[in-house]
Amino acid sequence: MKKASIPVSADGSVRLAAVSDTHSQPHPATATRLAEIAPDAILHAGDIGDLAVLDELARIAPVYAVRGNIDTRARDLPDALVLDIAAKKPNGSSEPDEALIAALVELRGRMGEIAERAAGLVSAAREADFDDIARQADSLRQQIVAVSQKVASIERALAPQRSAPG
Repeated sequence: MKKASIPVSADGSVRLAAVSDTHSQPHPATATRLAEIAPDAILHAGDIGDLAVLDELARIAPVYAVRGNIDTRARDLPDALVLDIAAKKPNGSSEPDEALIAALVELRGRMGEIAERAAGLVSAAREADFDDIARQADSLRQQIVAVSQKVASIERALAPQRSAPG
């Protein structure tokens, strides 16, 4: 398996074009159409045929290709390709922003406090026989807990990036 990175543009975007099954003869309008959309990279999903097709595509943008069932095993043409979309901050670093991580930690803490208050509201509403309010407050508490768990998973996903040697 081959790995490659595609950089993100300065504005944070990346435009990809995908082609496949060129079988040595891409559609006559392919090069023109690709040039019009100006992709940051072209992905060829296999069944290339004559590998000169990749050279023609590379005149438009960098090409990342995988081998299809008609393609020979040649020229670093992998069966599988993993592409990382590599975002860079204005200073050129791809490290996660510490302010973002701190904000996620703070958000999760506040969500925990709100979930506790909602649980208190559930108890108070049940004691006062306001079952509908108790159900709504418990539903809100459950939603907050679920979102808090998602925030925690984002924190965990960023943590390896923070500790990885760069």
